[in-house]
Amino acid sequence: MLAYKAVYGQSLFDVCLNTYGTFDYLAKLLIDNNVENIDITPYSGQIFNWDEMLVADQQVNITSQNSKIIYATSVIKNGSVLSVIESKSQGGGISIPNYYQPPNQISIAKYQITLETEYIAEGGETEILISDLIGASIIQITRETQPLKINEFSFNTNNGQITFIVSPLNEYETIYIIYS
Repeated sequence: MLAYKAVYGQSLFDVCLNTYGTFDYLAKLLIDNNVENIDITPYSGQIFNWDEMLVADQQVNITSQNSKIIYATSVIKNGSVLSVIESKSQGGGISIPNYYQPPNQISIAKYQITLETEYIAEGGETEILISDLIGASIIQITRETQPLKINEFSFNTNNGQITFIVSPLNEYETIYIIYS
């Protein structure tokens, strides 16, 4: 048995697809991990045990892992980790060379691959430094479930510092940052 670490925005169906590559083993995934309700939303970092010998299509599994494809389709309040950057229905758009277009996609939209990180506050912070953000572009910052407006924070790309303009962070408040 291997351990799989869930990410924010995943449903149990996504975890099943990322591990077994099919829904055929969804019941096994639930039983092996003592999950009683299919409607629960996994939390970021939650560990799920799965049997690597039961993968439906090894080639699909290998391709997904090598391409770092993570299915995260649950409805979340703070937006998606994919940003639409070009769509013919929008009359074209900006051209960004590092885009992702899902396989077998009928839509003509292209998506920007983004990364995410989170920060759990100690309380009272108005500035935080995150070295992963040096040289990055912020797509979205969310305080718990509320996306911040552009005038509610400032970002220094040179040192990865985010300054919260409106109010300091509360103790144990979680900040989700989507960046490219």
